[in-house]
Amino acid sequence: SLLQPKVVNMDIEIFHPKYTNKKNETVSNNGDIIISEGSFVEWEIKLKNSDKYLFLLDNKVIEAGNKKILTVKKQILRDEKYSIITSNSNSLSDTLVYSIQVIKDAFPKINLEKNFDTLSNNYLYNGVVEDDYAINKLEFHYEYKNQDSTIKVVDKIIIESGSFETFLHSFNFNNIKANPGETINYYFKVWDNDGINGSKFSISQKYIYKESSIDDLIIRKNIENEKIKSGLNQSIMLAEEIQKDIKKLNKEIIQKNKIGWQDKKK
Repeated sequence: SLLQPKVVNMDIEIFHPKYTNKKNETVSNNGDIIISEGSFVEWEIKLKNSDKYLFLLDNKVIEAGNKKILTVKKQILRDEKYSIITSNSNSLSDTLVYSIQVIKDAFPKINLEKNFDTLSNNYLYNGVVEDDYAINKLEFHYEYKNQDSTIKVVDKIIIESGSFETFLHSFNFNNIKANPGETINYYFKVWDNDGINGSKFSISQKYIYKESSIDDLIIRKNIENEKIKSGLNQSIMLAEEIQKDIKKLNKEIIQKNKIGWQDKKK
């Protein structure tokens, strides 16, 4: 009988991108593989009864020859199909088809809560940032208009380069010295460590802070003045009551020939 060309052994070495911190993997005799985006994949395929071979990736010939061991190394960026076609002088051939599934680098995520501290007039932000591999940086962005110009400011928030990090940020908008009635737009921006596509970012919900207008400031000042007046009026009324009590006590003492202990206490 005629000998059939075939693959007798296949070892696949997977070199994940360094930024993922994943260890290299070896897969034996299983052509279907799952890899990180941007991994280098190296095949070593032993053939039997074969005079010629073709290695096709995405229906394109990557390697062709007549050796007994087929070796290929390629960087893979997306899902692919690949084929190994062997043939011999007996006009016999064999085709194996496998798939490569690529795990894309995900965008980073950010979640936060906003609170206001009435004692310090600070806005407090408790947040969580996470990524499938690692956070690269976290920023606080805000912008406002000053006359005809738009002022844009980026504050870097110190954070560890882990895959899951918590942070606390406080901000006092009074320190900006924006014009009365001016609106300040702000948000948080988190970047990942994607070493294949370049660092990617996600932004939080966008917030708006509005500086008090001149009319608001006048109203607030009037309210504070009314509180002060009310407090003064209460103090005056209390003082008048005390004066009445003193006059009454003086009159009682004058009318008595002898002052007792209880009177002295009063």
